[in-house]
Amino acid sequence: MYKIIFSLVILSAITFHAIAEETPALTKEKWESASKEDQENLKKILKNTKLMPENDDISLLYNHKPIDMKPFGFNPFKEVCLKACDAAAIVGAGACTGTAAAIAFCLIGVESSRKYCKDHC
Repeated sequence: MYKIIFSLVILSAITFHAIAEETPALTKEKWESASKEDQENLKKILKNTKLMPENDDISLLYNHKPIDMKPFGFNPFKEVCLKACDAAAIVGAGACTGTAAAIAFCLIGVESSRKYCKDHC
């Protein structure tokens, strides 16, 4: 049973990674053009998966600069952090529901959050 679950998780990760490589980033225009319901749904998913930026500020997803960790030296937890970002994004992507447009908007938001998360590892 565990082998089946593990296989499904790995398959989901591979599928999400393939989708994520082609998924455009969340932009201010996409955020503002989405319905309030879709915006709230995405915020809820990002909060539940711990991918929500500081202070619940969605604009950080499309206005952020990656943090350069090189001046701080070796970060032994970076790989763990990167994998945690991917795992949270997989869970978040699985929670996206609604119309095709709502799901697309949600996946774009989750992917942008994943990138934001990884940029801060």
